[in-house]
Order: sequence, then structure tokens, then C-alpha cells
Amino acid sequence: MNSLFESFEFYILCLSVLAGGFHILEKVHTKNLIKKDNQTREYYQSINDFLCQHSSSDKVFTYTPRKINYNFKKRIMELTEKKEYSAEVKETIKALINTTDNNSLLKMFLNMENLIIVKNKGKKKIFLSNYDKNTDGFYLPLENKILYHNQETLAHELLHMASSVCLNDQIYSGFKRTNKNVIFFQGLNEGFTQMLTRRKFFDEDYSTAYYTTSVYMTLLLELLFPKKEILERAYFDNNTEFVFSTFCQYGSKEEFYKINTFLDFFSCTIIQNTEDIDALKLLRSIILRTGDTKKISNSIDIIDKYLEQERPKIKKRTVI
Repeated sequence: MNSLFESFEFYILCLSVLAGGFHILEKVHTKNLIKKDNQTREYYQSINDFLCQHSSSDKVFTYTPRKINYNFKKRIMELTEKKEYSAEVKETIKALINTTDNNSLLKMFLNMENLIIVKNKGKKKIFLSNYDKNTDGFYLPLENKILYHNQETLAHELLHMASSVCLNDQIYSGFKRTNKNVIFFQGLNEGFTQMLTRRKFFDEDYSTAYYTTSVYMTLLLELLFPKKEILERAYFDNNTEFVFSTFCQYGSKEEFYKINTFLDFFSCTIIQNTEDIDALKLLRSIILRTGDTKKISNSIDIIDKYLEQERPKIKKRTVI
């Protein structure tokens, strides 16, 4: 297991190098990232060779979520009632804990004590000098502060808060990790967070204006797991290694890298040509390898629903 974990850490470190500061600057030139010249392809291959050499497909992370004998839901609501939050905030917090397993609420409980929530009541989007002026909402883990524009962004940011913890020089937030200002798996985390937002607060209506393609990609990714509740628990436990390990039971490490590259693109870039369709087809090809007829049928339904919508053309980073 240690060798698999070490290779995985090396893998995500290489991923951050290839991104070329993409996450830190929160800006990207799609044409430069999509272009794969010979040198880049050779570099990809060197990473894949390393992974194949240092980890074996039969080494799979076992994941047994712990059970905690503590009523987090009750304590969170008690803390919420003591706060001078608006009715909108209190109702959204209540909806979140009512749709989330008690054992997944440890981080939310720890963060609630000094959580600051501020709504931008004007028509203009939130603007902070250090952030993208087009943003609708933030959760700032070091400050434990949420800034939001509407109910949907509030719900999204509450999920970030409920899955975040700062340990030493690392920030864990859902599937995302920030280590010394380098961020791993931003796209995967935003897609899954927005998917949960629509599932928990909007009756599973996934026709969202935020991270549309990433949401449908995470719906497909979810089919690789025995139950959707398992992946949700891994999200709240910050267990990205489990996602990687489970994916590699059906797909290759190269495909895992490629899918996460797509997710990063779609979280804040312009979609060109058929890139979104290519990403969905790649995920469906991996789901076919499960041999599970129900999962395969569900994957077709998910892609059909995506195609029924007006496909997003310009992806602006509006929620983080």
C-alpha cells in the first residue's frame, strides 16, 4: 500500500507541474494546455512508466468509513441557532445536514463554531482584490469565511466548508488538496461539489449554470463505485486516493490523468469543438468495462440528458 500511495503522491505532484501554475493563477489558456507536442507526450509517458513500475493494479485501497458515536447534526443545529444568521442561511444549513450522513459531518461541526457567512446583497458579483472579479461565491478555509451571491452558491460553499480542514501546511477540501500553494484536483472537486449541490438542494436537477460539463462527468464517474453514498463519504473524508484506486480497477492511470485534465479545463475554460463529448465518451468507455448492464444503461441516460441541454460554450469561473 505504501508504494501505491507514494506513486500516487508523485503522480499528483507531476500533475501540478504539467499544469504550469494553472491553479495558482486561476487563469488558463486552453489552446496551450490542449496542444500536445512531442516533448509533452514524452513527459506524459515518463509519468505513466513510473506509475506502472511502482504500483500494481491488484493493490487496491480498502476503504471502511469510520462510525462516530456523536450526534453532529444536533450540535450543528444548536450552534446555528445561536448565530445571527439569516433565515436563508439557517434553512440551507438544515437542508445540508438533513441530507448528509451524520458520520460525514465532523469537519462541518469543527468549522461551525467560528464560521463567518456574508451575503453580497447587490446585483454585482463579489469582488475581492486577490480573486477573480467574476466570482459568485467563495469559501476561504484559512479565514473560515463564506461569501455568496445567491442560494445556490451558498449551498455550494457550505459543502466546501463541510469538507474542509487545515492541517499544518496543507488544506484538504473535498477531493482537492492544497500543499504549499499548489492545488491538486480542483476540477474533480468543483464538479463533485456542484453535483452534490444540485442533488441535495435542487431535487437532483442537474441543469446547472455552474460547472455543467464537470457535473455530468462526475455523475458518470460515480457509476464506477458500488454505491453513490460511498463516493460521497470519500468526499467528506478527503479520500482522493480511494477514488484513484477504484478508478484503476477499470481504467488506466493514463485515463485517470486525462479525465482529471478534462475536469480542470471545464472548471474555468472555454470549451472548444467536441472536447466535452470526448470527455463523456472516454468515461463511458471505462464504464463499459465494468460489464454491469445497469451502470451502462445509466451512463447512456446521463449523456442523453447532457445533450438535451444547450451545451456550454464559455465556462467562467463563478463559484469556487
